[in-house]
Amino acid sequence: MYFARELPAGTHSAVQDTIFGVTRLMRQHMRSLTSILNQTGLNMQGQGRCMMLLAKNPGYGQHELAKLMHIEPPTLSPMLKRMETAGLVTRKRDDSDNRVIRVALTKRGESLTRQFQDVMRLYTDEVFTALTPEDTRELTRLLSLLQTGMTRAHETCRIRILSKSEVNAQ
Repeated sequence: MYFARELPAGTHSAVQDTIFGVTRLMRQHMRSLTSILNQTGLNMQGQGRCMMLLAKNPGYGQHELAKLMHIEPPTLSPMLKRMETAGLVTRKRDDSDNRVIRVALTKRGESLTRQFQDVMRLYTDEVFTALTPEDTRELTRLLSLLQTGMTRAHETCRIRILSKSEVNAQ
């Protein structure tokens, strides 16, 4: 595994170009998908993902759902309130543990989730027509490696920054 300081001459720029390319790709993806999904009444601020998770596993606890979405419970709560107001989900206290709030899709939420799934299927099918199945598998493998590297880099940089700030504080 190469680190930026160990890359062969001229490669560091290619790595940065790749990172910027992935960033541009994600921005374009978000703009396109947001535009399409706004027509269904969903937004990209997590409602679609939330509904997909609830469709697969009805009755998640609110904290468990937040964890699966990689967000904090205080971030999820207002989204669920908006979804509840729109008639997409119900929330109720767990019968056996009053601290747990269970979330489930309503009939309207289930219908909209199916519509969301159809839109996503069409969108991804169109996007991936440019790639062969082998290309898709390779891209998935490479993105997984990058995700692992980003997780490691986040932790390494955080530790180094903390240790430098401790040294500077002395």
